[in-house]
Amino acid sequence: MLKDNSQMCLSLSPYQGLYDAIIPQKHLLRRNKENIDFSFVNPMLRKQYCEHFGRPAKEPEMMFKLMFLKKLYSTHTNASVRAKPPTQILRDLSKQLRKEIYKNAYDLSESFPEKLSLEAGLDEEIAYTEALLSVLKKGIAACGNKKIQDLAERIRGLLDTDKIREIRSKDDEDARFGHKTPMSTFYGYKNHLAMTEERLIAGISVTLIAKTNPAVAAAADKCPLKGQCKVGKGKTHSYSITQASEKNRSRLEFEASEKFQERLKIRHRIEEKNGELKEAHGLGRADSVGLFAMEVQMQMYFTAFAANIKRITKLIALAG
Repeated sequence: MLKDNSQMCLSLSPYQGLYDAIIPQKHLLRRNKENIDFSFVNPMLRKQYCEHFGRPAKEPEMMFKLMFLKKLYSTHTNASVRAKPPTQILRDLSKQLRKEIYKNAYDLSESFPEKLSLEAGLDEEIAYTEALLSVLKKGIAACGNKKIQDLAERIRGLLDTDKIREIRSKDDEDARFGHKTPMSTFYGYKNHLAMTEERLIAGISVTLIAKTNPAVAAAADKCPLKGQCKVGKGKTHSYSITQASEKNRSRLEFEASEKFQERLKIRHRIEEKNGELKEAHGLGRADSVGLFAMEVQMQMYFTAFAANIKRITKLIALAG
C-alpha cells in the first residue's frame, strides 16, 4: 500500500538540520536538490501498489533516490562474475548435479559413470556428461526433486544447443569476451549510446558481444583460391572483397560524406562519456547477471540517468 502523502519532506535523521550548516552551497547533492524535481516517481509507480491493503510501503521516490545515489557514487553490492573455460563450467555443472543427487536421491548415485581426470578436455567432458544424463534420465524423471530436474534440464539444453562451447560462466551465460584492440580484451556486454550536443545521453542500450560468423569461415574453406592465400609473413597476398547490401551501401555513402567527416571529429565525446559511465558510475561491472537483467533491472538506465543529472546540474551552474 502506498501512502497518500507526497514525498516533499523526507526525514532520514534527527540531525538532518545539521546538513544545511555543514554541506557547502556548491556541493553537487545540494545543487541536485535545488534544481532536480523527483516528484514524478510516486505518480509513475502508484499503479504498482495496492491502494487499500497491505502495510504502508517505503516511498518509491525515496527508493529511487537511493538507487540514484548508488549510481552517482558507484557503490557496489554485487561481486562481478569471473570467466572460466567451458570445460571447467561443464565440470562444475556435472559436479553440482552429482552433489544434489547425493543429498536428495542417493540411490541414483550408484549409476554414476567413472569420473574423468582433471586433465580431460572439453570433448571428453561433454561425452562424460552425456553419459551421466543418459544413465540418470529415468531416475531423475521419477525422483520428484524439482531442483535436480531443473539442473539436469539446464545441462541438457547447453549440450543440445552446443552453447556450452560459447559460455564463459555458469552464472551468466550471456556474457562474452570482446576485443577493443587485437591485444586487449574485456568480458561482459557491449553498450551503445546516443548523445546530444550538450553531452546529455538521449538513448542507451546493451547488447551481446558479437561473435565470428561460422558461415564466413566455412565459405573461406571452400574458396577455390584458398591455396593461393597467405597471411602473416607469407610471400603471397590475401584478398578480401566487400559485398555490401543496399542498407550498408547507404551507410558507406553517408560515411564518405563531408557531413559525416565533420561529425567524426567529435566522436571522441562518446568515448569520454562511456569512460565516465564505467569509471565514475560503476558501469564497468554488472550489478546482476544476464542480458535480461542488464536491460530490465535498469542498470544501464539508472547509470545514464545519474550521469545526465550530474551534467544538467553542471549546465545550470554554468548558465547561472
